[in-house]
Amino acid sequence: MFRRTMVVVLLALVSLSGCGLLDRDEKKEEIERLIEENAQFSVFLRDDNPAERKAAVEARLRTLPDVTTVTFEGHDVAYAKMKKMFAEQNQEMPENFEPENLPETFVVKMKDQAAVRNVRDTPLQAELKALPGVQDLVFTCTTFEECKADSIRRRSPAPAAS
Repeated sequence: MFRRTMVVVLLALVSLSGCGLLDRDEKKEEIERLIEENAQFSVFLRDDNPAERKAAVEARLRTLPDVTTVTFEGHDVAYAKMKKMFAEQNQEMPENFEPENLPETFVVKMKDQAAVRNVRDTPLQAELKALPGVQDLVFTCTTFEECKADSIRRRSPAPAAS
């Protein structure tokens, strides 16, 4: 359960770091350029993956249309990134948090955000999510408008329980 909670925290931070651009006084065109330059999504892996299963997932990801690179990130790389994100937000890492609390991940860089949306918004997403060994796929916003909507949604108070 702790691992799943930390994955949710990681997802929130990744989302915030990508869309935090909206809090700056940069022009919309610059933000759109930065979003476009970061055309990628992440594939979180389950804990129990033998090397051949990871290789099969990687091989399938490399066959996607408009993929430019597929990079494997182990527990230590994910941990280092999370530490950096916490530091950038002036927050302390949770106690007893270890690299193994984060999933191994493939980062899939695409030609452009249209290619990312082609995976996210089509049956390809479900196909990839169903691959043996895949825990989840994570997509950040792919347009200025999506980032703005995500940012507004995060700032809105949660609805009251009835």
